[in-house]
Amino acid sequence: MVYITSTDVKLFGGLADSDTYEDALLGVLIPIAQQMVDTYTERTFEYTNTSDASEARVFDAIEDVSGRTLNLDMDLHSIRSVTVDGVAFSSDSYVTEPRTSTPYFGITVLGSSSDSWDYGTDAENAISVDGHWAYSLTAPADIQVATILLVEYLMKLRNSDIALTAPIIADGITIMPSQMPAVIRTILNQYRRVFIGVV
Repeated sequence: MVYITSTDVKLFGGLADSDTYEDALLGVLIPIAQQMVDTYTERTFEYTNTSDASEARVFDAIEDVSGRTLNLDMDLHSIRSVTVDGVAFSSDSYVTEPRTSTPYFGITVLGSSSDSWDYGTDAENAISVDGHWAYSLTAPADIQVATILLVEYLMKLRNSDIALTAPIIADGITIMPSQMPAVIRTILNQYRRVFIGVV
């Protein structure tokens, strides 16, 4: 789940891949820049596809459901299975929101289906959705460019008067520098996640 590599950064900066002078620094800064992208947009742009791995996330059958629609708390690129109290839904019994594009933000049970979000004993964690939780299979090209630009920006902070605007990472939370270049913010702003939930 790496959006860019050190080779990408070097190519963008006009350096030869054989130039290993900054490799150690790039190895540190690339994951930081990627985390900054994810934190700013509240998204993950690429799932870990080793062995086509998927992940099951659980939902509350009351709090996370509005009518016939389950509201997802993350982007979902593809669905492996949907279950309620361990009973699997047929893939013909629901549609995704949106219907024809990813990422999905909801799953709606068809009005004609016998399946429903009805639960047995406890609503909490009654629903399980197994799938690939990410915006896309691979990070979009402009997200890759934004990540490269962030790496270059962070590299320039080393001996700069704007070092005080470097990201602060505390308790796993990255605080964005106020002077992050406008071109990066412009790219990322179009991807910022709008959460849809039960009112």
